[in-house]
Amino acid sequence: MSDHSAPPRILITLMGLSPEENGAQATRTISLLNVIQNEFPETYLTMKEGIRSTQDQNYHLIQPLIPLGGRLPLLKEIFFRIQMTLSIIRFIRQKEITSIIIRGYDTILFIPYLKLRNIKIFHDFHGRYDLELIQNNRHLRALFVKICNRIILHYADRILVVSRGTQAQIPEHHHKCLLLQNGVDIRKIEDARNREPVIYLPQNNYVVGFIGNWESFMNIEDICDAVKSRSDITALIIGRGYRFEEVTSRYSACQNIIFTGNINQEQAYATLNQADVCIIPYDKNDTHSRYKNFFSSRKTKEYLALGKPIIVSDTIGREQYLTEGRNCLTYKSRNPEDLARKITILKNNPALAEEMSKNNTELARQFTWKKVIQDSGILSELR
Repeated sequence: MSDHSAPPRILITLMGLSPEENGAQATRTISLLNVIQNEFPETYLTMKEGIRSTQDQNYHLIQPLIPLGGRLPLLKEIFFRIQMTLSIIRFIRQKEITSIIIRGYDTILFIPYLKLRNIKIFHDFHGRYDLELIQNNRHLRALFVKICNRIILHYADRILVVSRGTQAQIPEHHHKCLLLQNGVDIRKIEDARNREPVIYLPQNNYVVGFIGNWESFMNIEDICDAVKSRSDITALIIGRGYRFEEVTSRYSACQNIIFTGNINQEQAYATLNQADVCIIPYDKNDTHSRYKNFFSSRKTKEYLALGKPIIVSDTIGREQYLTEGRNCLTYKSRNPEDLARKITILKNNPALAEEMSKNNTELARQFTWKKVIQDSGILSELR
């Protein structure tokens, strides 16, 4: 059994991703480590070993015994999850871990061991992934994910929810939930603003920007259709994801739409800094959009920290702290003509855009990783 009279010894796990990943999952996990470690030095992070190794003793990186990719990728991924599970169990015993933060349905493999060892379980919950799978007609996998998540949510001691809308998806576990939103590293963004961008945009064009993974709840076509016939406007779309090849192929003839694909995070920030306004195109037809205040996108906090005016779709799930006319303008989801009108309003009203920029720079300070983690109450729970 774990010795709970000793100082807390905490393990944060993320299956299948490496520390150098630029995505929201890896960024959130590493940010949790950096803040919690300041409070509790014996905090560790376990992830997949990537291209760049580290000598940090608080990182426990696992190299796949069988290289991933190539033939039989699914079988290799399953084998690697089993390998990670066994390695994590050994690490827990070695370090006498007292609390663990887990994320994803694949962590179900070591739930029995955690309960047997009386280790406090924090489940980092970001919404019902099974609903997203059903929306994409992957019903068998959705059923498997639903069963796994039910078990994990049941046995978790605390559930970290990224938004109140996320919490609304699991009302039966309301009493166990702690609100821990996505945060932003303001210093990293400010440093990146002084870097040279990797892509230079037309000087005389008005630039609308987007950054991040294209999740299924982001309707990138809204941005593309809003600007495709405007020679005075350039759309800068950084990242890739859901239906990337289909979308980029459809708009390949549009010279004023630039798809960068995935680029280094610092370079991405420096390139996005050229944008005059940033867009959040939540899709009203997505299941998650039906939950009020569901979304807590990292990109929203990045736009704030960059001091950009924001145009966001009017879905129920959008961030409610974005106030119309103060921080953003809203447009009708799946209505690119309305988005084009809102872009034109900001383009023709630089005073309004400047006021939004100042307001958003100020608002960003409420979402530093240190503040959102302290406000969540997790540090008291770990203590």
